[in-house]
Amino acid sequence: MNGAQKGTKMVRSIKTSRDVVLERLISDKNKLYTKYKHRQKECIILKNEVKYLKEKNKTLNKQNREYLNELLELKQKENIECQE
Repeated sequence: MNGAQKGTKMVRSIKTSRDVVLERLISDKNKLYTKYKHRQKECIILKNEVKYLKEKNKTLNKQNREYLNELLELKQKENIECQE
């Protein structure tokens, strides 16, 4: 033994089939967790988009109703003026 190896043990990596299966399971779990977090972020984004679109729809419906009411009022005024 030389001075650098003194007091240290040589660790050999002996992998059994059980170790390989455990590593694969841990890797798969980590991949699934990453996908889950990604999907969770997508879900939050989609919920915000739905909320925005509902508000936009509400606003556009209101504008449409106002516009139609104005048209009806103008039409009624024209009819009244034509009758006189």
